[in-house]
Amino acid sequence: MFWGCNRNKRSLVLDLKQQLARDAFLALVDGADVLVENFRAGTMERLGLGYEVLRERNPRLVYTSVRGFGDPRGGASPYAEWPAVDIVAQAMGGIMSITGVGPHDPTKVGGGHADFVPGLFAAHATMVALWSARGIGVGQYVDVGMVDCVLALCELITTGFSMDGRVPRPSGSRLPPVAPFGRVRCKDGFVVFGVTPGGSLWKTFCDALGKPELAQDPNFATPGARVKNQDALYDLIESFTLLHTKQELMARFGGRFLSLLSTTRPTLLLIPTSRRATCCPPSNSLAPPGESPYRAGSCEVHRHPGGVRPARADLGRALGRSLERSRVGRQANSQLNASPATGRP
Repeated sequence: MFWGCNRNKRSLVLDLKQQLARDAFLALVDGADVLVENFRAGTMERLGLGYEVLRERNPRLVYTSVRGFGDPRGGASPYAEWPAVDIVAQAMGGIMSITGVGPHDPTKVGGGHADFVPGLFAAHATMVALWSARGIGVGQYVDVGMVDCVLALCELITTGFSMDGRVPRPSGSRLPPVAPFGRVRCKDGFVVFGVTPGGSLWKTFCDALGKPELAQDPNFATPGARVKNQDALYDLIESFTLLHTKQELMARFGGRFLSLLSTTRPTLLLIPTSRRATCCPPSNSLAPPGESPYRAGSCEVHRHPGGVRPARADLGRALGRSLERSRVGRQANSQLNASPATGRP
């Protein structure tokens, strides 16, 4: 987990309760564009290193905090001082209430979504604030709440409830307002169909299914009718898919309505026809460029492509060069290696 979360980063451990480490930290702040922290609310203030203090030293600083329930600067919350981890944010952000097979079985979404998604929101908001700071010369505070970010993913709650007042319930692997839009069984596992309601896709899907008559069947001819009768519709689709393998169905429907569903191991996601592989395995995240078949992320910036850089033996020296830019930093850097208040992995 450490390598997976810290690849491509330079590391320096500072005990901010020790004066020497505080001096080193402040020296870094003086030349920084952005500071990101995810302590509980009030921690940095108790250390005497809150945003208002650091802003006085570096007015251009963009200070981003990622907390379970946000920071009081962004709005009062009765849970502001509570700690939060992924499953807490998933539960209180509402996503578990719409995930699972029924209303009595709220289910955590696989993986650490409530950890990673707030990081994406924070990165976006931080870049907006940094863009502003470079234009006007003044930074600002960026407040990110994990629970808020999870709720932002729950359009069935935020949009659906706002429109008609209905409380959404778990719907398994289906999307309630659209059908067919979900998982079905096949001869050797599962596949996923997504037939959006617009245009002629429904007729094309019926033809590919070998049941062209369904396109005109009054029980399924309109999007509303398909949603109303979706249980019968999924049964009809499974009567066909259960006779075929995933690869056979991919050849018939792929590129239009269907995706393979992996229920075994991640390597199945790296199918030969995929344009790009986006997984980042922790086991070889320190491998030299070219030795890993995986990309470093899910986005591609053409002029500045990402990658997984090999581990560097001189991380401490690289950080030392950053500290050398100021007098306080030079003084701190000369003593860091000998101090128990710091560490350099």
